[in-house]
Amino acid sequence: MKAALIIVDVQTGVAVKDIYNREQVLGNIADLLAFCRELQLDIIYIRHDDGPESDLTIGSDAWQIVPLLKPAPGEMIFDKKYNSMFYKTAVRGYLSDRGIDTILLTGLQTEYCIDASCKAGFEHGYRVIIPEDTTSTRDNGTFSGRQLHEFFTYKIWQGRYPEVVPLTALKKRLAVQ
Repeated sequence: MKAALIIVDVQTGVAVKDIYNREQVLGNIADLLAFCRELQLDIIYIRHDDGPESDLTIGSDAWQIVPLLKPAPGEMIFDKKYNSMFYKTAVRGYLSDRGIDTILLTGLQTEYCIDASCKAGFEHGYRVIIPEDTTSTRDNGTFSGRQLHEFFTYKIWQGRYPEVVPLTALKKRLAVQ
């Protein structure tokens, strides 16, 4: 297994205060990020750009990655315009060039970019692992952020597309690779 940590859309305009379990999710991603850096795994950031008529446009304050998860020199950043991190980006080519077969998928938002990227990664033949409590979303329609997070994590994803793994178990697994 050759894994890469992928951090999706953890931007100041997305990681807002009404994200369910925000502090724990960002803290867990930061913890995993530090651990993966120690192991010298590839770290990949995905940033969403909604175009020039949006607050979430390239170069805006909302487009910036949250300071807690600031990329280190040499870590890859890919910009996307669609929910899937694979659609019309160079992510797949980069993963292939590096021999990466496993993606550790984290970030925002559960029912949008994480779900699309999870399923697309699976369809492209990657082993997809979602560490528990490293993805989240906000209330959407009649569903709370918590309901959406739990529904996708344990009803849609687990046992189908990714492997959902407790963070401590994943770190133990990575440490023996």
